[in-house]
Amino acid sequence: MVLRRLTHFLGLNSEREPPKSRTIYFDPSDKLIPEISTTSQNYPDNRIVSSKYTIINFFPKCLFEQFRRIANFYFLCMGMVQLIIESPVSPITSIAPLAFVVAVALVKQGYEDWLRHKADNEVNKRIYHVVTCKGLKKIEAKDIQVGDIVQVCLDDEIPCDMVLISTSENEGQCHVTTANLDGETNLKVYHSLTETKSFQSVESLATLGIKIECGQPEADLYRFVGTMAISGNELSGNKCENGGNGTGSLSSPTVKKPIGPSNLLLLGSTLKNINYVNGMAVYTGVETKLSLNSRFKSTKWSNIERGVNKYLIIFLAILFCEAVLLSILHYYTRNQSWYISSWYLGESVSETSVTFSNSLENFLAFIVLNSYIIPISMYVTIEIQKFFGSLFFVWDHELCDEDSPALANTSDLNEELGQVEYLFADKTGTLTENEMIFRRCSVGGVCYADLGGELHSIISSSHGRRAASRSDRVDGHVSPQGDGAHSLFTRTSFKSERLLRSVDDSDDNFSDDVVDFLTLICLCHTVHVNHGKTISIDSTEALDRVDSTSPIEYQASSPDERALVVASAQFGVVFIGGSSTFLDVNVNGSRQRYQLLHTLEFDATRKRMSVIVRDRDGNYKLLCKGAESAILPLATSGLRDETRRHVDDFAIEGLRTLVMAERRLTDDQYHEYNQKLIEAKSSLFDSQAKSLDIYSELERDFHVLGATGVEDKLQDGVAETIEYLRAAGIRVWILTGDKLETAVNISLACGHFKRNMERSFLVGFNSVESIRCEMASLLSEMNADGPDSNYRALVVDGLTLSQCMLDKEGSSLKDFVEVARRCSAVLCCRLSPLQKAEVVSLIKNSKGSPTCMAVGDGANDVSMIQESHVGVGIMGNEGRQAVRASDYAFKRFRFLHRAILVHGRWYYLRLAVLVQYFFYKNIVFIMGQLFFQFLCTFSEQSFYATFILTCYNVTFTSLPVFIFALVDQDVPETLALNQPRLYCDLAHNSALTWSQFVIWQGGALLHGIALYVISYIIFHFSHQGLSSNPDGLPPDLYAFSVFVSTAVILIVHLRLAIEIHCWNLLISLAMFLSLAGYFVFVMTWCWFDPSNPYYGVFFSLFSTPVSWLALLLVLSVIFIPDLTGRVLQVALRPSLTRRMRVAFRVQSLRPFVPRRFSRAVLGISTIRRACRGQGNTHLVRDDTMDTLGETASGSMVGSGDKTIDCNSVIEPPISESYIWWWLLIFPWSVETSGNETHISLLPC
Repeated sequence: MVLRRLTHFLGLNSEREPPKSRTIYFDPSDKLIPEISTTSQNYPDNRIVSSKYTIINFFPKCLFEQFRRIANFYFLCMGMVQLIIESPVSPITSIAPLAFVVAVALVKQGYEDWLRHKADNEVNKRIYHVVTCKGLKKIEAKDIQVGDIVQVCLDDEIPCDMVLISTSENEGQCHVTTANLDGETNLKVYHSLTETKSFQSVESLATLGIKIECGQPEADLYRFVGTMAISGNELSGNKCENGGNGTGSLSSPTVKKPIGPSNLLLLGSTLKNINYVNGMAVYTGVETKLSLNSRFKSTKWSNIERGVNKYLIIFLAILFCEAVLLSILHYYTRNQSWYISSWYLGESVSETSVTFSNSLENFLAFIVLNSYIIPISMYVTIEIQKFFGSLFFVWDHELCDEDSPALANTSDLNEELGQVEYLFADKTGTLTENEMIFRRCSVGGVCYADLGGELHSIISSSHGRRAASRSDRVDGHVSPQGDGAHSLFTRTSFKSERLLRSVDDSDDNFSDDVVDFLTLICLCHTVHVNHGKTISIDSTEALDRVDSTSPIEYQASSPDERALVVASAQFGVVFIGGSSTFLDVNVNGSRQRYQLLHTLEFDATRKRMSVIVRDRDGNYKLLCKGAESAILPLATSGLRDETRRHVDDFAIEGLRTLVMAERRLTDDQYHEYNQKLIEAKSSLFDSQAKSLDIYSELERDFHVLGATGVEDKLQDGVAETIEYLRAAGIRVWILTGDKLETAVNISLACGHFKRNMERSFLVGFNSVESIRCEMASLLSEMNADGPDSNYRALVVDGLTLSQCMLDKEGSSLKDFVEVARRCSAVLCCRLSPLQKAEVVSLIKNSKGSPTCMAVGDGANDVSMIQESHVGVGIMGNEGRQAVRASDYAFKRFRFLHRAILVHGRWYYLRLAVLVQYFFYKNIVFIMGQLFFQFLCTFSEQSFYATFILTCYNVTFTSLPVFIFALVDQDVPETLALNQPRLYCDLAHNSALTWSQFVIWQGGALLHGIALYVISYIIFHFSHQGLSSNPDGLPPDLYAFSVFVSTAVILIVHLRLAIEIHCWNLLISLAMFLSLAGYFVFVMTWCWFDPSNPYYGVFFSLFSTPVSWLALLLVLSVIFIPDLTGRVLQVALRPSLTRRMRVAFRVQSLRPFVPRRFSRAVLGISTIRRACRGQGNTHLVRDDTMDTLGETASGSMVGSGDKTIDCNSVIEPPISESYIWWWLLIFPWSVETSGNETHISLLPC
């Protein structure tokens, strides 16, 4: 393969491009024609490979991936430089930490890939049977080749993509589940061609000649175009060893038929309800549709990852500048007279010449000396922290519903959950249950409702019909007590013999309209009937036996279709079952068989589905159902206006609507269209386009029969979740393909739209100029409204959006984005899947690049899920394509509340502190190395011992911050859930802004300078108290180094301790082990090797109280200003999170702290409300704190007299800061009279 790619790159290969189609033969005679065999394609084997590495390429490939990271590659270069030049420090200081980090990454990658290999082998070594002239031959799945006829048995997985030839049943159909492909658990029906279904035995298959022409592999699961030429004659030739190998000849094909998706069994499907099937392999291995879809996801990067890369570049630039400066000072110092006259430095002092090699070596030496400013262990710590963080997400029982735990398909975006600014949600199945219930229908201009088991017409007094009013509705149904309501049909059992009954038996025409309407519902669908056991339905006697003894269970990929067919059966017209060639319906006790001639599948462009059938009288009909916008404009007869009015009424009630229509075809028309359809489906190129052209010719001149309204109720907790997210500062958009009225009604029902919101509509615009005028008008209105313009809802449809996309100047799109971003709620209706992704992309790439999350449950949501920064899949009833394409997935929309406000918050803050802390501790550490060069006259001498340089990042300081990044909680989950406003503090990557970077790293710089300067002063003036040897001599360089390194370890641990909000046993243990490990290691290092220059230094240095007092002095000087600044910030300008955190802690500690402190917190709240002139300020009683965090209602927590204003808690201005101390120290009392509040502070 490498050689082929190389020759192709050099233009030396003469290999032709693969053809656009493939021709596959099954030839039991094994007599190949030379012309075909020499030009045959090379097909891949059937081996499934999901692993990334092999035994041969694991180390080179994995090492390449690791050294693509800036930090790892940087330390690799440092290690090589240390080996090449006369390094001031041992190469082990760079190589050992690098080896540890890379080894951990290799172990992690190797373990994950071993699991993939294990899963692959389980699939590849399954045993299947292929058909040969000698019978069935057992082979492993990986050995199946294109052209083999494979026999698959009951409950086995389909081993490759194969065309169905025959089954164990005479009808030639089989049932499979495709849960591994799209997550749908319902049975799907696949059919063999009529010409091959009789070839069931191995002997008959050995006499069959097949030639399949089909397109090359593509990822679309629902697209397959090809033709099959079949010959049942005995082929010449002797007995053969193998059945087929994908190439060969076909003797005298007798018939040629088109094949499509209903004939193609896909890898990953599981055979059900049938003994076995025979199929011919057409796509194997990496060319199967499952494999092609497995490589579709793109890589996403979080804001923190991008920030880390920026920080690394900055520190590399700082390191380069440091090395240049030190190199210049190095040569400058050596030209000074005092340096040259220093006889004790030896003859080298006279070597002042500057050469390129010397300069480069000195520059690299200073680079090596200060290279530890880059934290080598940061990457591996972040990777492991994210991995365990994703496990916590999966293990959260609060995100589990019906034994369906949450899924984390990636661990790279955990922190992005804490940065969501825009949420794009699908409607059906995401906000709703996607469990459809039939509620309304319109037939012949009359509206009907399903009421408690009966179908009632709703009659108006003025026009013979009356629309149901809200007062007549009970629990979403129309009340039957109205004068205009009367029972039309009584719901009956599937087994009832009297299936259809009219109240007025003389009203035959009315009954016929309803019968035709319900019959269309039973014929135009993709519903499968499961009778509880495998029964061959190939005769009327079999149908009688099924209907009388077997329960009927309907299964469908679309809940809408199942709801309609079930409702039709309950009202009297029962769909019994069928096959690829006929459908059976039971009407009025008589079974009617319709010949199924063609199925015009539903697609998003046409927005309709049709079937062509022939009834028992020989009449041809095209039956169609779809959106009213796709059918009513094409209708020429029927009550179009009445049906449209009823459809609008259904939509206002929040129902999903479909319009039913038919077209009668003459014999000549049918035969003409039949020939065109066969030719289009047989075409290997542009088959879909040709078919759509013929569909448009067929689907016109409709006669409207009626319309249906199906209810899809909201999921539990949707309204509350949207309210919480809105309070958290997240803009919620609903993107749906439903019609305008339905979408608006759902938005109102779920709280997305408020009743008092002003609504603006961008609907029905078909020109760019009109859109520009409307946008300008909306912008002027918003500018006039000022801040109130944010409390506005915007509704836009797909037509208007498509016109905006056609604007070459782009002004319409810019205006649309500006208008939409200034609205508090946006609803986009009538959108295609591509338009959903375009809307997400518009906001994602708009000003400020806000973080976008997309939530969906169906295949039509995959594009927007992958376009967004964070994609969430809902495990609904539309399969699991959205779940597979998503980053995170769970069962219910309401789980977003916890996923974003709790997990997202914790993930983001933990990782942000981890990143800042890693750079902080390395700056503090490297300051000693840098400033020591000024004392050693820039002689490239290392200040720290080799073992300190080696272990500082990977051993002495990594464990506490790693545990912190796993378990710390800045606020308790109860407070995070019930106070969504706290989420606003995280907006715009607030913890990793440049100001935060300056605060953290500026503090590190000051801490490093203060540490070195104070330590130097102490050692310079404290000869008597500090000693590094038993003889009492003054401390030397090694004692100074040990003192500073010990102080550095204590400083960075204390700095992390300040950031910890939730102390627990795990964090405390990590702190203890890290500090104890350092001291044990240093004492061991300084004790066992007498030749070590540090031998005995630690014990001599810290055997005197002065050393410990010096450490205490250093820590005090460094941290007292920090702690003072923090106290002042909390007292004078506390953030909302700090205020709520303190208030919550006061509540939690009330049983354990003096009552006076608790009263102080409550008193300051009362004082602040009084100072703000709120009036009617009640004395907040002590038990108020018991309600904190239990409810969430905007800015207020609690109710009635027990109310705490969260904006007031712990927020005194500078002039009132002293009140804190009075409330804590002295007793106080509050008296309220009318609108006046009197607060008395009494001295002790």
